[in-house]
Amino acid sequence: MKLHLIVLIILPLCVWGQEDPENSKYFYHKENISGNFFDQPKFQVDSIRFFYSKSGDTLTYWTVGMSTPYEKKELKKIERQKEFGKYLQRGLTLSDGRVMVHKLSPTKFLIRNDSLFQWNEVYRISEDSIIKLKTIYESGKTAQDREMASETIRDNTDFRFVFIFSRNLFNNGLKQIIHDKWTKCPSTVTLLSKWSTEKTEYYRFEITNDCGLWGHRWGYVVSKDFDFVTFGGYSSKESRTLTKENLVRSSSSDN
Repeated sequence: MKLHLIVLIILPLCVWGQEDPENSKYFYHKENISGNFFDQPKFQVDSIRFFYSKSGDTLTYWTVGMSTPYEKKELKKIERQKEFGKYLQRGLTLSDGRVMVHKLSPTKFLIRNDSLFQWNEVYRISEDSIIKLKTIYESGKTAQDREMASETIRDNTDFRFVFIFSRNLFNNGLKQIIHDKWTKCPSTVTLLSKWSTEKTEYYRFEITNDCGLWGHRWGYVVSKDFDFVTFGGYSSKESRTLTKENLVRSSSSDN
């Protein structure tokens, strides 16, 4: 399945109730503003200011963790909170009059030499053991059976910085299986695209695994200096430079 980068061109909007702070930049997202799930989709581009900080080799990005629609009366209460305008940001108005409010949450990374690590789940049991527990969960006849499988995985889950990317990782192919020393459940890192511009090089990569109860799939676009261009469905203005003319190498996740 091919993943497509949404290139959005829009001028930055103001952060409500706050001047433009340092160490932040706008990310953009095409959002459906239909008030009802069954309504015909109506799309507009939302802009959100993501914040980041760096301490030593640790990079923290504050990005969208949750988006919730509120009635205007509820919104007035939220606007009085001290976090509003930074960690709580007003989004688009839905067609039914409600207003989206985005709550930002931190994602932590570690940069060491040419490698990028992310604070993430690690597992003390193997992928085979996890698969067996997932089978028990899915075929469990009672809530107790499912809870036992879920609890076993949860009790064997920790959090650490785990390797997710290095541009040198793909010297021998576009897909590599990563056996991080901190986890018994490996991940696969796939290089989806690479661009070269006058400024720098950019890489789009995806990480997948069968760990946990449901498995995981996520990815980013970053420069070679680990400046982030995308978070989930959100893209910064640098995405405008990632054109077909600048494309060096592209692949699908099936390679």
